[in-house]
Amino acid sequence: MRWLALVAIVACGSKDPQPDGTGGPAIAVTVRYPGASPDLVETDLVAPLEQTLVREPGVVTIRSVSSPSTGRIVLWFKPGIDERAAAQHATDVVAGVRAQLPPDAEAPTVSIGDPYAPPDFAYVVHSDTLPIADISRALERDVAPAVLSLPGVRRVVVTGARPYELQIAIDADRIRATGVTHDEVITALATAGRFSLEEAGNLVVAQLSHVPVLIRDVAALRIEASPPTSPAPLGLEVWLQTRQQRGDVEAALGVIPRNLPRTVTFASAPPRPLPIALAIELVGDDRTALEALADSLISDLSDIATVTRDVPATRDPVALLAYDKAAAARLNVKQAALDTMARAFAHQPIRARERLEDLPVVVELGPSLDAILVRATDGAAIPLSMLAKVETRPSAPLVRVNARRAIVLTVQLKPGGAVNDVQTLLDKHPRISHQANDQAPHARLVTRKPPQ
Repeated sequence: MRWLALVAIVACGSKDPQPDGTGGPAIAVTVRYPGASPDLVETDLVAPLEQTLVREPGVVTIRSVSSPSTGRIVLWFKPGIDERAAAQHATDVVAGVRAQLPPDAEAPTVSIGDPYAPPDFAYVVHSDTLPIADISRALERDVAPAVLSLPGVRRVVVTGARPYELQIAIDADRIRATGVTHDEVITALATAGRFSLEEAGNLVVAQLSHVPVLIRDVAALRIEASPPTSPAPLGLEVWLQTRQQRGDVEAALGVIPRNLPRTVTFASAPPRPLPIALAIELVGDDRTALEALADSLISDLSDIATVTRDVPATRDPVALLAYDKAAAARLNVKQAALDTMARAFAHQPIRARERLEDLPVVVELGPSLDAILVRATDGAAIPLSMLAKVETRPSAPLVRVNARRAIVLTVQLKPGGAVNDVQTLLDKHPRISHQANDQAPHARLVTRKPPQ
């Protein structure tokens, strides 16, 4: 995803596009909230973190993207700021905000570098004979750590990975016959120590009439490749600390194929295009007004430029559980039990990788809320349909620039189109405000300096 960010909200009077402030040192803060919609991620995670991070010394631009289950905040600093020192300071600051975040959100992580800059090296990995989960595991466990340890390498990302996971499919008839509930199965898995696949099936869910009910009594267990989460092909991307180190790192990377099975191909991927150099930043507090303005500009500029949204306006909606807290209180069901069901419903791992032979554990609840049971504090088994309903919500990411809602439009001029023509339309557009304190949308034509 390519994108640009706003430094300050100013009136559009200049005929020259301004730099967008994203060319300097950068760090990224990422936080996960399993099962949360983009709106919830923005409200409960991104906004509190932004309020603290925007005060970091030397920050020029801060931008966030809130997606389903994940929020990412990127900070760009003045030239000369040490990225490692900035990352350490941000880590300390974020740790202080952790208590303000939802308890079910994962701890935020801080990484060094601009996550949207194209990698210095990119590879596609493929095999006609080995399962993709085997190759994914080799890349994540062996190759990526080895590459990251090379002098001069700043960041390594495995793309398109589909690692193995332990999938536990609960059978509605079997669990109802035993008298245990779905949240009790999840709790048994989450609180057990390290175990193998066979030992997982023998974990005790509950003692009923002095007879232990085991995981394998109520569910089928299998180890499979995780579902795809990205259209990206399986591969490896590498970022350098400085371009001067390119030759040495490239030579070291050439040795990687020798450590992979012969049936695995490790080939250079086509380079990602550089970020679009010209963009329009729309910033405002009214989400509806911003959307309408973006649609208007895409249409109005169509004769002189191809204008597209940096982040798609729509994506496939996601199905999430919406709870009735009043019903939960009336039926004596604790919030923790509901949160547990939400993570499982969203196909989120319920325990850390290292707790089961380095595999995440995912519980499949079943298709019907009527057949999914939750234990109340008084001992009753409550159908989830009495506590929640499935809602389909938009999954399009939400963008904020310097803590305000934003839409970024990339601009590719057509033959005969000129930058001044774009700026003139922005200056005269009736929906764009040029008053600094106005609540109506502001627009700015900006350029981005390519990564050095």
